[in-house]
Amino acid sequence: MARHWREYDERLVKLGEEMFSGASGFLQLNIEKVKQELEDLNRGKVGRPYQYPRFIIQVGMGLSKFMPYRQASGALKGIFGFAPHYVTLRKRILKEAEHWDCREIRGGYLFTLKDVEAGEYFIDSTGLACSQTGEWRTIRFEEKRVRKWFKLHVLYDERGRIVAFAMTESRVSDSEVFEELVRNLPPGTKVYGDRAYSSRKIYKIAKSRGIKIISPPKRNFSSRRRGCKELQQQVKLLRKYGYQRWSRITGYFKRFAMEWLFSSFKRLFGEKLRAKTLKTAFFAVLNAVLLFNAIAFHNSCTKN
Repeated sequence: MARHWREYDERLVKLGEEMFSGASGFLQLNIEKVKQELEDLNRGKVGRPYQYPRFIIQVGMGLSKFMPYRQASGALKGIFGFAPHYVTLRKRILKEAEHWDCREIRGGYLFTLKDVEAGEYFIDSTGLACSQTGEWRTIRFEEKRVRKWFKLHVLYDERGRIVAFAMTESRVSDSEVFEELVRNLPPGTKVYGDRAYSSRKIYKIAKSRGIKIISPPKRNFSSRRRGCKELQQQVKLLRKYGYQRWSRITGYFKRFAMEWLFSSFKRLFGEKLRAKTLKTAFFAVLNAVLLFNAIAFHNSCTKN
C-alpha cells in the first residue's frame, strides 16, 4: 500500500508540536523576546528568504539530532508558537554547522567554534557514564557487569556558552587535551582551571600561544624549582597571601560563579549516555551542547 506522504509529513509535524507544547516554561525561555526579534529581522524586508532568529535554528539543530526534521519543526512550533518549514529548517541547520570545526584527536574527538574572541574562559572536565545492559542479560548469560564511562572536557565563556569540547576515554588526562581545546583562542586570553591544569606543561603551552592560565598550584610545588617562571610566580603568590586573597588578586574567584554549568548540563541531559562507543557518545553530547548553548545564550540576553 502506497504511503500518502503529505499526510505522513503533517502527522509528524503535529506529533512534535504536541510533544513540546508548553515546554517553554520548563526551558525558561522568554517567548515574547524571540517573537520581537523575529519581527525586527523582517520589518520592512522585501522578498525572500524569510529571516529567523539564530536561536530558533540552534534549538532546531539540537532537536533534529533526536528526531526527524519534520518532527523538529513541529517541536519548535509547540515551544515558540511558530517555526520554519522543515525543508527551510534543514537548510539553515546545515549553514549553522559551518561555524564549528570537528576533528579527531589523540584519544578522542574535538569540536570547536571557528570564530572565538579574546576574553576570559573557563576549562573543566567531568565523567559521563555509558549505557549498561539490563539485569536480565547479566543474569541469563552470566556476564560480568563492567562500569564504563567517558570523559567530557569543556571550554566555556563567561555567559556559559561552550566554545570547545572534547570526548575522550576515561584514562586521558586533562593536560593532554588542554592544547587542543585552546588552539582557537586568540592571544591575550585568560583561562581559569582547577588544580588538574596546574602543571609546567600546561603553563608552557599557554605561554607559547600568548594565553594566560590561572590555576591554583598543587601543594607539593616548590617556588625554587626551575622550569616555568609563570608557575613559580603563582606558587609564591599563593604562599604569601593565602588561598582566599590569591583568588581575588588573580581573578580565580570568578570560576566559583561558573560552577553551575556542569550541574545545569547534567540536570537537563542526565549523566548517562545512550551510547557504548566513543564516536556515538561524542555525537550524542554534540546534540546536547548545541541545545545547551542556544538556551544559555538566550537566557544571558534576557538577563541583560
